[in-house]
Amino acid sequence: MTAIKNLVLFQNKLNGTLPRSFGNLTNLKTLVLAQNSFSGAVPFDARGSLSNIQMILLQTIHVFLE
Repeated sequence: MTAIKNLVLFQNKLNGTLPRSFGNLTNLKTLVLAQNSFSGAVPFDARGSLSNIQMILLQTIHVFLE
């Protein structure tokens, strides 16, 4: 799963918390989670591990940074 570079989950009616496993996507450059129903905190592991990230789109979801 670490080879994924672009993850686009736009408008998929997803809900719940963001999985900690997002932190394993070390090659991720683009993360689009807009127009879903995620809630809760962005896992600390995910924010620290995404050093290659170039774009995160979180429009209209309800998450916060721990």
